[in-house]
Amino acid sequence: MQVPDEWVNPPTLPLHLAWIRDAFEKLSTCRGAGFTATPIPWRDIKVYSHDMRLDSEADEWFVTLIMNLDSAVLKYYRDKEPKKDEK
Repeated sequence: MQVPDEWVNPPTLPLHLAWIRDAFEKLSTCRGAGFTATPIPWRDIKVYSHDMRLDSEADEWFVTLIMNLDSAVLKYYRDKEPKKDEK
């Protein structure tokens, strides 16, 4: 089995962005259960932001960023699923 190059040599993330990746990974565990991935609930993002003690401007930025990241990840996985007529 061929291992993807991204797994062998993953891209490095600048240290100042590591907290966002960590937050996204933790928040991803809040998704609903089911056959397909569901969005991270807004409520959980807000609670995380509150727990991080972000001010209102940073909170708005953080919530928007996480929701946009989540949308991009969900789209990526949806696009990889075989279409109904391709099965």
